[in-house]
Parts: sequence; C-alpha cells; structure tokens
Amino acid sequence: MTKQQRSVRAAQHRAGRPDTYQRAAYIAAALQQAVYRPYADGTIYGEIPALRGVLANEPTRAACEAELAAVLDSWITARFRRRLPIPVLAGIDRATWEALR
Repeated sequence: MTKQQRSVRAAQHRAGRPDTYQRAAYIAAALQQAVYRPYADGTIYGEIPALRGVLANEPTRAACEAELAAVLDSWITARFRRRLPIPVLAGIDRATWEALR
C-alpha cells in the first residue's frame, strides 16, 4: 500500500466512510433489489425495500436509479456516523468495512 493509499484510507476512517470499492459493490448489490413503479403524474418511484428510507421519485427510470444511488450513498454515510447496523447485501456488511480499516 502506497503512502497516498494509506492517507486516503485514514481520511475515510476519520470521516466514518467505508472503503470506496466496498461502498460501490454494496450500492450495486442494493440497486439490483430496487423496485420501480410509475406514478399517475408520469414520474417513476423507486425504493430498496430492504433499506428503510432509501427511495426516490424522478421523471425517468434512469434519473430515478441515479437519485436512488445518491440517496443510498448518503444513507450509508449516515449509518456509519451514527454507528447503526447496515444490512448484509452480497456478503458485504459493516464488519467487512470495519475489517478494512
């Protein structure tokens, strides 16, 4: 591990952010479980049922998926900072991220 990589990992630890690769893998696994449905007003509603509070409502499915990913990213950060549990998805959980620190 280079000095720069150690510095980034230390900054992530201080900020309460998990490893970037693990975060991306977790978000990808969560988005595979997303459920989308159209609303009467023409917008698309999306949510990840396993993750309470992770939802979005946008004009297109692509925009909804992008917003859902952004909401999930914020949700993960909030859960880490508050030391709340994070459900296991694709074999990735809080303990996996903690082991990387």
